[in-house]
Amino acid sequence: MWTSLHSGQAKRLVRRLASISAMAIGCSGTIGSADSPELPASSREHKELIPLLTKTVLSTPGFPESEQPAVAVVRSQRASGVAGDVKLLVPITVRYKRLSNRYCRLAVGTTTTGTDLQLVPVPVRAGYDRCTRIAPVFFLDINRDGEMDVVYGMTVKSNREDAWVVEAAVYLSDSSTSTGYCYSAVASEQVQAEDLKRSATVEAALRSALDRLGLSAFPCSN
Repeated sequence: MWTSLHSGQAKRLVRRLASISAMAIGCSGTIGSADSPELPASSREHKELIPLLTKTVLSTPGFPESEQPAVAVVRSQRASGVAGDVKLLVPITVRYKRLSNRYCRLAVGTTTTGTDLQLVPVPVRAGYDRCTRIAPVFFLDINRDGEMDVVYGMTVKSNREDAWVVEAAVYLSDSSTSTGYCYSAVASEQVQAEDLKRSATVEAALRSALDRLGLSAFPCSN
């Protein structure tokens, strides 16, 4: 049984977790780099996030409403934002005890607004309901705007054949959205399973695609 957090507690938790990392980054690295420190998946801080993430899933349209979700934090990372804001980026998996539905999503919280963690929306065709695993996860500045973007591999049930496959998901920083991030189908389609070995191979695939497609930056998907 999970314990609900009221709004004030939720805001303070997001601010505290992101601020902890901001202090660590100030001592050991640069905000927005792939080398920024992250909290280990087994940390107490991650366990504290579960009630908040569960509340977020329950209040987000598109998930089963009759069942209690079991949310797991895959990794968390802090990234720089505008005006000194620090964002908390949290890839998660969502499972259900009595349903076969399995989801993979990116949750985001910020230090300045202190809002509850929100899930970045994905288009219907990218909203796999049989996603069993997120791995690996990369944090890169894909569009070279000084903001950290997120790329991860998802093990999903294929829409084309009776098989499990690895698909890439790319989330880009986007200040025009409520979460500060958006899903990019165009960028996601450029990363193949074999590219998901190292951050360098992911970045190379995306840079090559930008040149091939004649784009200065990848667009968001509606």
